[in-house]
Amino acid sequence: MDRAFGVCYTGTNLLLIGLAVVALGLLIMLAAMTVVSAGLAAIGAVLGALAVLLVGGIMGLVGHVLACIVGAFKLDNRYGDSRYMVAGDSSS
Repeated sequence: MDRAFGVCYTGTNLLLIGLAVVALGLLIMLAAMTVVSAGLAAIGAVLGALAVLLVGGIMGLVGHVLACIVGAFKLDNRYGDSRYMVAGDSSS
């Protein structure tokens, strides 16, 4: 792998890990919803699941930006083909 595309590799890993964390948060949320008692533990589990979902979503968003958007600009710089660009004009 070329060292210039290391940020894209990191972004892809963050995207995949973020997806797994979101899936874990959904499982925690589902388990918390099946608890019939409305005690403090169920409320804590729901809030914990929401926190896990938030962290996973942020990781996925950062990974998506690094892999797709930054990666497209790196491809354009490397090969000089503007079809790799996500937005903008690469008339350099």
